[in-house]
Amino acid sequence: YWPFSPFYFDIYSPLININGIEIKNSSINVSYKNDIITFDSFEGDLNEGKFKLFGKINLDNKNYFDVTGKFKNISLNTILNQLDIAVWERLTVKLTSNNFNINGYAENKNSILKSLSGKVKISGSAYLITSDEERFGAALLSILVEKLPSIASVSKSVNFVINTYGNVPTSIEGVLDINEGKISSKNIDIKNDYGKSSLIASLDLINKNVDGKIIFFENDEVFLEALLNGDINNPKILIDGEIFGDKNSTPKDIKKIFEEGISSLIDNLLNINE
Repeated sequence: YWPFSPFYFDIYSPLININGIEIKNSSINVSYKNDIITFDSFEGDLNEGKFKLFGKINLDNKNYFDVTGKFKNISLNTILNQLDIAVWERLTVKLTSNNFNINGYAENKNSILKSLSGKVKISGSAYLITSDEERFGAALLSILVEKLPSIASVSKSVNFVINTYGNVPTSIEGVLDINEGKISSKNIDIKNDYGKSSLIASLDLINKNVDGKIIFFENDEVFLEALLNGDINNPKILIDGEIFGDKNSTPKDIKKIFEEGISSLIDNLLNINE
């Protein structure tokens, strides 16, 4: 009976949807034997990029999969959005890997996320959208430091982000370790011609939260660190500083400053010191 017999297929499909992720113009060379599906080659277009992989799926073991391959120019924004994990509007990230290996169980989307493990060496690009109003506000914030020394760390971080990464193509490079749905990295370099920073973080795909820190460098020397934590869709980026007259050095959320507007922060500071 044919379902239990070995077979081999060459398949072309204009569109495949796998747990919400759309793959276009795919070409698949696949064989089946003894409850094991073997992908001799599986390649296609994923978002704005491409991928090619090889691997096996064991149907007799909860659809256990082990995949090796490579991908180029894959939009992290689109993947996170399609998996209903996060929506990033101002930051665009595209990733490339010439060699990756992942494994897990593909019974459903939750089982994939909970079991996903592997190692991925990545490179790629990032682009942060900023406005002229924000640049003006950052410059004004620097001037206010002389009057309000307590905002020095916030001013440094805001100016660094805007002047280094605002509307400037930026490169990313590092290694991602994946273990049962948690993605971590000891060091991801984020740099361009204007400066660099380093990301050390852990991302929990199940609980959809992130925990880590961003280290800012100036002339190859560490001059500031920011804590990164919270919901992946709206994480906090915290800098220590005595803001709004707070004598307890309460951390200030840099991401919130950008969302509410730097001018709003400046207005509050000026009102406090009237």
